[in-house]
Amino acid sequence: MQSLADYYQEWKDARFLKRHDCNTWDEYRHRFDDGVNKRASTVDTYYPGYKFVFCFDQQTNYAYKLLYDYGPGGTRYGYHEIIDWCKINIKQKHRTDIHRVIKHNGIGLDGSVHDQWWFNELGGSDLLFFAFQNERDYVWFTLRWGA
Repeated sequence: MQSLADYYQEWKDARFLKRHDCNTWDEYRHRFDDGVNKRASTVDTYYPGYKFVFCFDQQTNYAYKLLYDYGPGGTRYGYHEIIDWCKINIKQKHRTDIHRVIKHNGIGLDGSVHDQWWFNELGGSDLLFFAFQNERDYVWFTLRWGA
């Protein structure tokens, strides 16, 4: 039987999550993550708390492959497998997001050319981004899922 203190704590947690329009603690942590900047215009500035960002930029990649389709709510893509793998194998903080972006070539102050992903809600592609705080986790992920 559940004690009164445990019941009260569960009630407080449920009330807190409902106030923040979340169903689980994982959803709350993802929505209110202090490592992201929701007002950013580029992917680089969107993840200030994450040092390493990986993008599946080719639509032919395994992440976008339809694994099976069993009707409404029964579809499973490759990125579902990748997210499940991350929950098991990634040790430190990471996050997964799908952004509608477009790639622009930029020229730095030193004259170097670099590509940068810009958010573009009207055009562009919906791409899958994985952000990691730990270099070991990023390398492990890249070795397993990188192209």
